[in-house]
Amino acid sequence: MKGRFGYRSAFLGVLIVFLTSCTVGPNYTPPQARVPAKWQHGTAKKIISYGNWWRHFHDPVLNKLIEQKAPYSLNVQIAEARIEAARSLYKAAYAQLFPELTANVFPPNATGVDLAQVYGLFATFDIDLFGKKRAAKQKAQENLAAELAEKEFTILKLQAEIATAYFSLRELQAKLRILRNNKIANNKILHMLQSNYHKGTANYIGIAQQKSLIETELANKERNKALEIAMLQQLELLTGNGPGALTKLLHRYRPMPPMAPLINLTVPSELLTRRPDIIAAEKRVAAAHADLQAAWADLFPKITLGWLLAWQTQALTTNLLSLTGSQSAFFGLLDAPLLSLRLAKMIDVRKREKALTVLLYEMTVLNALHEVEIQYNYCKHYRLGAQHLQRALTHKRVVFDVARDSYKKGVADFNGVLLAEEDMNRLQMAYTHQVLAYQIALINLYKALGGDVVK
Repeated sequence: MKGRFGYRSAFLGVLIVFLTSCTVGPNYTPPQARVPAKWQHGTAKKIISYGNWWRHFHDPVLNKLIEQKAPYSLNVQIAEARIEAARSLYKAAYAQLFPELTANVFPPNATGVDLAQVYGLFATFDIDLFGKKRAAKQKAQENLAAELAEKEFTILKLQAEIATAYFSLRELQAKLRILRNNKIANNKILHMLQSNYHKGTANYIGIAQQKSLIETELANKERNKALEIAMLQQLELLTGNGPGALTKLLHRYRPMPPMAPLINLTVPSELLTRRPDIIAAEKRVAAAHADLQAAWADLFPKITLGWLLAWQTQALTTNLLSLTGSQSAFFGLLDAPLLSLRLAKMIDVRKREKALTVLLYEMTVLNALHEVEIQYNYCKHYRLGAQHLQRALTHKRVVFDVARDSYKKGVADFNGVLLAEEDMNRLQMAYTHQVLAYQIALINLYKALGGDVVK
């Protein structure tokens, strides 16, 4: 008898494993995005995985902001909370694959002093014959993987935002230094004009023009001060700090980092495995497909195996709560939907939901491809533009020096000096802003490539 019972148990176990390995519905095929063989701009080079892309700007303060301050950002904490919620959902879906044990109290089956109470333990196991619970587990697993990828993309975007705000702050500080230096030089010129006016060798128009220039630059200085404070507050917000927490670190003037070298591009298809948002979008497609498989499984019968162990007690006699007469029994339940329009329509709903996630995946890939092309194009032209402005500024300094010397010698009026000075100030501001535009475009290019450095 024991041998037969052992064989039956083994056979039953093998049968359960076989039955629970079945699934219904179409198999999952990852979505295929249309990706060009090469970039429209740039050359394809071998990629070197190097996550700390911000270190190529060689700025220790930027390194500290991203590496030491960014982890405290509320955006990162929100992403981590979403991961924990998705992980809990996965654990709950996984737990459905195991048997359950419940305790029950049945209604009394007699009256008066002979009142009998029955207690029972139920052990039930839903055979996942057509894969509904496994599909739910797969959906939860794919959603968890998507949240993990979303966190990586959140961190990548946060790093880019911090770097952008940091360079914007340095640009404002550079402009403030230019304005302060201009104020000193303009005051010297004003004193020279006033001296010549008292000597009778100059008219008051030159003095008024110089005072107007000084007041205009003072107004620009106040505007830049306000923007500097706002950008400092933005950095504190991005890094999860309260107002004033980064003032000591960032308020002191530091020159803008020199323009980092332009990077090369790898083949477009590698974006599919590097960009966290693309990875997350593909995981959402897989989760939607698992939902579709669960909807298909709902059309098929559900089988539940169970075991009942019960005791009886004479609840209102002297044998109060004394358990007697334990009995046990195995049972099975079959739940088969014969006609359900709702279940059939749910398959159509899940198909449309999956089609939507595929479109979102394709849109994510397309946005990433265009983002790389656009930012690379910006980098290339902004860098050339900065070089042109740098040369123009060098030539304009020569013009200013010549105009100032000619005025001192009395061979030219002050209008030439004033125009040359205004042009030089404008070029200084334009060059500083062009350098910022290039740095920001390069930051966005790193983000578009998934944070890796390509050499």
